[in-house]
Formats: sequence, C-alpha cells, structure tokens
Amino acid sequence: MKHARVIGITQRMTVNPPHNELRDCLATDWYPFLRALDMPWIVLPNDAQSALYLAEYFALGGLILSGGDDIGVFPRRDETEFALLAWATREAIPVVGVCRGFQVISTQSGGQLAEVDSAVHRGKRHTIRFADGTRREVNSYHTLAPSALPPSLVPLAHCTVDGCPEAASGKNLLGILWHPEREPEPDPEDVLMITTYLSGSQ
Repeated sequence: MKHARVIGITQRMTVNPPHNELRDCLATDWYPFLRALDMPWIVLPNDAQSALYLAEYFALGGLILSGGDDIGVFPRRDETEFALLAWATREAIPVVGVCRGFQVISTQSGGQLAEVDSAVHRGKRHTIRFADGTRREVNSYHTLAPSALPPSLVPLAHCTVDGCPEAASGKNLLGILWHPEREPEPDPEDVLMITTYLSGSQ
C-alpha cells in the first residue's frame, strides 16, 4: 500500500575533523524502520529556514524528530527543531519525537527535563509499563528525560524501575524515549504506534 503523505525526519549534528566542519547526519538504522512505515520520507537539514522551506514545499504530512544530541549542544539543531515543531503545531501536522525528540516536544510544551540514572537508562534495556497495564522491554540511551510533563501531554508509559516517563501523547504529538530504529528488526508494535500517529489516526 502506497501513501501520498510525505514524512520529514530531522538529523543529528556532528563536528568533522580536521576542519571542524558542522555536518548533518542520520543513522542508517533509520532506513529499514522508515521503509517499514511504508510512507515516503525526506531528510531535513539543520537550518531552520531551509527545513521550513522543504516542509512547505513537500507539504509534509508528518514529522519525526530524531534522537541524538541533548538540547543545548548544537543551537542550530535546537532552533531548527523548535521551528519545525511550531510549524507542525500551527498546521496540525502530526509529530513523533524519538528520545531527544520527546525532550523537544516536552520542552516546547513547557515541561522540565532532568538527568536520569545512567545505570538504568544509558545503553541499557529495561521494562516499561503502559497505562493499560501491558509491559514490554525497550532499549534506552538517553541522559535526560522529562521530569515533569506539561498538562498538554498525557503519559502513556513509564519505566518500571524508576518511574521515568517513557512515552506521552498530546494533540497530534507522540513522544517516546526508546529508539525504534535501533532494534535488530523493526518491532511491529513500534511500527503500528508510529504509523498510527503519523497518519493522524490516533
């Protein structure tokens, strides 16, 4: 089944030696997962004006804010993603935030971030519990997480070890702290959840 809805995905930034060039990059792990979503996508640059131009030019029907880089590490990325999120909110475009992307969504909505216990969350797997009581194991690579969700976001899942919010949703918004693209194969639960939000069917 083919979809006309084009999805935009943001990138992390790196500093490339020896000339200290700033470069955008997207982990290749994303490509199998994006294919599993069965939606065409474009990669957005970390330049706010260019990213917004592409978002409007391609009439994006959804946005993925990818992971990597804490907020504040690369101001250019911060500016770009906050601008894209504001645009998507105005245009009622669904947004999925992965790890850092969840942090961006929470921060833009007035939430607070705090450091997490690295023994639980940094390069670990742990169990999360959803609001309906179901549980699943997910990966974890973050150092920051929402400590207080804003009223506009409803918690969907928490870490069973320390209660850290692992997923939340709002109007046209979904934030998750785990990385669906880093699983050996796309998890059907992740594919269904993210496809549902990006298609506006939640």
